[in-house]
Amino acid sequence: MREGDPWLTYWFGRAWIFVEPHKGRPAIERSYEAFRAAGDVRGEALALSAIVNSYYYEWATFTPLDRWLPELKRLLRDDRPDKLDAASELRARAALLIALLLRKPDDEAIAPCAQRLDELIDRESDLNVRVMAAAILLQYINWNTDGSAAAALVARIKPILRKPEVTPLMQVWWAAQFAHWHFINGRYAESTEVMTDARAVAERYGLENHLFDIDHQEAAALVNKGDHAAAKARLSTSWSGVCRRISACSGPTTFTCGPCSSSASATTSPRRTTRNGHSRWRASSTFHRCRCRIFLHASPGPARRWATATAQAALSTKPWPGQHRSIARCSRSGAIFCRSRPT
Repeated sequence: MREGDPWLTYWFGRAWIFVEPHKGRPAIERSYEAFRAAGDVRGEALALSAIVNSYYYEWATFTPLDRWLPELKRLLRDDRPDKLDAASELRARAALLIALLLRKPDDEAIAPCAQRLDELIDRESDLNVRVMAAAILLQYINWNTDGSAAAALVARIKPILRKPEVTPLMQVWWAAQFAHWHFINGRYAESTEVMTDARAVAERYGLENHLFDIDHQEAAALVNKGDHAAAKARLSTSWSGVCRRISACSGPTTFTCGPCSSSASATTSPRRTTRNGHSRWRASSTFHRCRCRIFLHASPGPARRWATATAQAALSTKPWPGQHRSIARCSRSGAIFCRSRPT
């Protein structure tokens, strides 16, 4: 019955998107093809939004988004006779904006897309969708603009964040961009406060996959404040938590990274790959973990030299599509931290 109804197929896949995205994508992709064949533009918009969100939430690889960018642009063409309703357009616009930001941040369509999304946000009745779209817009403002539009957007979203309709996941999702806005403007105490609140939400509601990013954001603020000891303590605690979660997985394989002797068993799964002898657990946190290691290895001897080299390499490497200015800032912080430690 489900395969005969694209909406049932869509909702089956959609149920997995914020749990195990790779399990939900095949069903959503099938529903998208069915919606397109039937000319159901609302279904197309929701399916494309869910597909893009699945990669965004997973934060593993963004290359597959290249397949969906033309589909989103086609759906949102101004000359289409079958115009989308505002709610469907907002979902498609948000998906297009984050896909462009992660894959083609210099695309000529990105600024008009952001402007139109901004116009649609306050018309959205679903507060969770409104917060999701606003978080994506704030991420665009943080990464791709001078930031002048951020304060007004924050003021519009702040009143609705504590309403009971807004889920913990959306609160944490927004907090990541809100804290980063404070961080890139040098308001490290405010950034830390936002992430402290986000940690309380994540711990209370079992959003443990977000704890590492929360810890990293707080540690980055501490580094820039000059409190290196507190930053290392925070990241050491965070890394211990990651290792415990790896150890809880089944399977005999071993996780190692860099010149470190730490290891933990990790499951062999589609999310685990090996390249050049370095294992990676949950690709979504690979780059963040590398940044964590820059701090954790900031100690005397070869480990310190490796950490410094890693940070400097990150600064000198040509950015990939979607890499943003905060990556360089974080890497530079790591390099400064390493150089500040005595040999």
